[in-house]
Amino acid sequence: MNHSINIIGLGYIGLPTALMFATHDIEVVGTDLNADLVNKLKDGILTFEETGMEELLQSSNKKGIRYTTEYQKADVYIVAVPTPYDKNSKRIDPSYVISAVKSVLKVCGKGAIIVIESTVSPGTIDKYVRPAIIDNGFTPGVDVHLVHAPERIIPGNMVYELIHNSCTIGADDPMIGEKVKSLYASFCKGEIIVTDIRTAEMTKVVENTYRDINIAFANELAKICRSDDMDVYEIIRIANKHPRVNILQPGPGVGGHCISVDPWFLVGDYPGLANIILAARKINDGMPRFVIHRVSQINEGKRVKRCRARGLIRFDLQGRCGRYPGKPYAPDA
Repeated sequence: MNHSINIIGLGYIGLPTALMFATHDIEVVGTDLNADLVNKLKDGILTFEETGMEELLQSSNKKGIRYTTEYQKADVYIVAVPTPYDKNSKRIDPSYVISAVKSVLKVCGKGAIIVIESTVSPGTIDKYVRPAIIDNGFTPGVDVHLVHAPERIIPGNMVYELIHNSCTIGADDPMIGEKVKSLYASFCKGEIIVTDIRTAEMTKVVENTYRDINIAFANELAKICRSDDMDVYEIIRIANKHPRVNILQPGPGVGGHCISVDPWFLVGDYPGLANIILAARKINDGMPRFVIHRVSQINEGKRVKRCRARGLIRFDLQGRCGRYPGKPYAPDA
């Protein structure tokens, strides 16, 4: 299948996706409103560091990928713009996605496929994107086709995961879903599952929420063990010997731009129902305070000086210190 693609948003998700399609002989135009970013890409300059991206960029340039600040006429549009959330209401801010879709409608031809790759809360496409299309005089499923293919890659390993991770394609029309599947199959070696849009929306948010809850359990366990002078790492190590147990390691909260955000979508959209999810968010958001308190306790006992004198400069949640990086923690005698 020979389709042209206009990728909207050339950030951490859009750019690797654009480059991956381009290196697999698909006609790609990357669009971003940031003129400085676009000019750098035209000059062959990456806007962020990522393993394997330099090679992808150079290969894509040879294949003829184009970059512009203008939306282009294409067969398929992939929207990869930010989806922040309101910290008060805990609900998604869909304005970037809506704006991108409206701009696509100004240039696209009849039958174009609009793929929302940005992570959205369940129901976002039905609540916001579909009405925006109708309000602009288009009929979904006739004039344009809606698809949701949520990104599932992590910074630091994007290129590998684009190729090897499984992929979810949510579509109103299964035949359109299969067309988009064949596009992603040009580079994706993982399983590509075609489903409906709301299932695809929920699946992506559930994946990150699951991880957030697992991390919260480990962090709460660390607090429990700390309160009764038990070694949480030893307890986790032994418990994980059970074939059906896999407790993660505790830490100072949750990092990245997805796990700490996506669960709030469910909390905001399903108040009173997402109780475990809300508790997990509170536990993980409270871990920096807990870690600071532990460091303060250690410092008051002058353990910091002793650790530094011995060349041991990293502390875990039990107040033990260890060599950095990568060495096992050692008791502070």
